[in-house]
Amino acid sequence: MAPADVKQFPTPVLDQYIFAALYPTYKNVLKAFMDIAFGPRFVTEDGVRDFMNRMRLPNAMYAFMSTLLGIRNSPKLPWIPSISIVYSASRKL
Repeated sequence: MAPADVKQFPTPVLDQYIFAALYPTYKNVLKAFMDIAFGPRFVTEDGVRDFMNRMRLPNAMYAFMSTLLGIRNSPKLPWIPSISIVYSASRKL
């Protein structure tokens, strides 16, 4: 699990998540989710496949990159970790 504090540069876990979003193969997404998850038992095949399918929807990568660029260019919000925002953006809340 990556530290959930505000960083100036992406962590290896965030890099892996971005790579999985841009290249949503089963192997890439599974590795990213295993690195993000508290434990391997929380990563399911359905979750991996759902993420892959969502990232293949029209404009999904555009929305993802727009979110990343928006976070990068926004004023710092010390009480909201960037990794939480990125991860939450891919989930239904």
